Amino acid sequence: EHVAALFGELSSLQVINVLVLMLPEKAAACLDTMPAEVTSRLLSELPLSNAARIYRLLKQSKQAVSVLLTEKRRKQIHHHLLYSTESAGALLNSSVDMFPHNINVADAIHRLERQEHVIANEVYVVDDLHHLVGSIALGRLLTSDHHIDLDDVMNRKTQPVSVHASIDSLLAHPGWKAHHSLPMVER
Repeated sequence: EHVAALFGELSSLQVINVLVLMLPEKAAACLDTMPAEVTSRLLSELPLSNAARIYRLLKQSKQAVSVLLTEKRRKQIHHHLLYSTESAGALLNSSVDMFPHNINVADAIHRLERQEHVIANEVYVVDDLHHLVGSIALGRLLTSDHHIDLDDVMNRKTQPVSVHASIDSLLAHPGWKAHHSLPMVER
């Protein structure tokens, strides 16, 4: 209740920054004491994976909050809830940067320049059906010849993780030795 009162004095951005760092159980308990309108607004502004973890743990306000979410956000959150809390899918970040495989380096760099958020070290490359086909490190992208195709400079040796993998197998995945993040795939 004290944290919820403090949140009432802070800007939405400050509240979001704190909620992202809170344990999901504590964040849900805090949001349960707040009006459903405020909770639904905060869940709409949180990164999706954080919002889904917190929403899953709401007790008193879940139904009232669900009604106030946009249909798109409600579907996004419910899609996350399909995964067991013991699976990698419950932890995934669905906001990832991706390039289509059939563009050249110059076009990929141009797409990066138009982004308003910070880009991770690697960008995933997908085919026309959005299947993962590779990744490219930003350093490699920026130093490559601008006229060659992305297919020719991307790393095809990706180490995807199944969203259905257990959290223990996720932690033991060998891809962590070479990468800061790993792509998750459903199939």
